[in-house]
Amino acid sequence: MNKAFFRFISTAVLLCLVLCSCGNENKKEIKRFLKNYNGMVGEMEKLKKKNNMDEFEKYVNMFISSSQRGNRLSRLSEWTVKDGDKFSDLFVKGRISIMLYSYIYVEGNDYVSPFYMSTHEVTQFEYQFVMDENPSKNEGYDLPVESVNWYNAVKFCNKLSEARGYTPCYSGSGENTKCDFSADGYRLPTENEWEWAAKGGNKSKGYKYSGSDDIKEVAWYYGNSDNETHPVRQKKPNELGIYDMSGNVREWCWDIYSKNRPTNIKNYTGASPEDYRYRVYRGGSWGNWDSFLASCEVSHRYGDDPNYGILINGFRVVRSAKEHSAWDD
Repeated sequence: MNKAFFRFISTAVLLCLVLCSCGNENKKEIKRFLKNYNGMVGEMEKLKKKNNMDEFEKYVNMFISSSQRGNRLSRLSEWTVKDGDKFSDLFVKGRISIMLYSYIYVEGNDYVSPFYMSTHEVTQFEYQFVMDENPSKNEGYDLPVESVNWYNAVKFCNKLSEARGYTPCYSGSGENTKCDFSADGYRLPTENEWEWAAKGGNKSKGYKYSGSDDIKEVAWYYGNSDNETHPVRQKKPNELGIYDMSGNVREWCWDIYSKNRPTNIKNYTGASPEDYRYRVYRGGSWGNWDSFLASCEVSHRYGDDPNYGILINGFRVVRSAKEHSAWDD
């Protein structure tokens, strides 16, 4: 799967050269950019094979910066490619492809084992790539997928695991869905994992929201969202480097919801199946009014019907981590 993503990015760039036509003064500048762009992709693939994560992260940042530059240049030209895709769209796709590799190792505590968590909510490009469909109402490659129910989030996790050569975590279906937490595949976070990460883990500074006491710094909510989702990773990250845990879309977790959640059980995974009705979701969303900002706080918890997929419902993924080994593959 990794090579496939890199091939996709490189192919997208080559398409720009092969299929595009241009008659303006920006042609040379764009060609120089494309040359550097291809070089960065090649270097990232080499660094990942060597498991050199420090250097890899530097190239990811360079890649994103260059993608943004590519978008700026594209606005100066009229280049278009096959099927009417704009030059800039290809760079957005490539940028989000790289984001699939963006995970943070979260150290555990007395009640949560260590795990890897995505730095961002699953985007529509990622969801479309894996599921070959996009349920979102407000469409955009780098917007979080929304209008997705709990069951489809679970299906996404299994399909992504299979595509990348990992062991799927989920088996069964409907109310009988089970999770193998010892498997190395992708899954939804438990509620305790989500809250531990949202609070900043062992780097926590005790903020009300994930990364700040000022919600405007870290979240898209009713007061600043213009009633719609926004591209992921645009606000300030929290102490661990994780984005959008207090806004944009609220996020499904694994657990069956119970009003009385125990806080002293190691790796607690939710209420018993006998209590099955709702699944937990956490975090605020673009639709949270100023009078409901409490639901954007890292300590706020609630549940919903797992069949319920609406405009404010999304998710992010995690993987179990027995020990800290970058990328663990």
